[in-house]
Amino acid sequence: MLERATILCDGGLITPTHLDLPKDGCTDRDSRSNLDAIERRTIEHVMTQTRWNKSRAADRLGLTRTQLYCRLRKYELKRPTATGPSPAQ
Repeated sequence: MLERATILCDGGLITPTHLDLPKDGCTDRDSRSNLDAIERRTIEHVMTQTRWNKSRAADRLGLTRTQLYCRLRKYELKRPTATGPSPAQ
């Protein structure tokens, strides 16, 4: 669905009109929150795949690094900290 929307939006911003969403009374706010959830999960997945390499992640997502930084702040995504035992000194 996102690939189709990307093609239809001609390289610009994907809007709900580019998506083939069901006509079941879904409000614009519902659509926006669904798109936000999908975008957040996608960014989180790509960040994990690239081991939080922001340049590679931005490239895979088709974003500039600045756009990626904005989305990381928007969704409050931060690199997970290691939770293992601290190294012996």
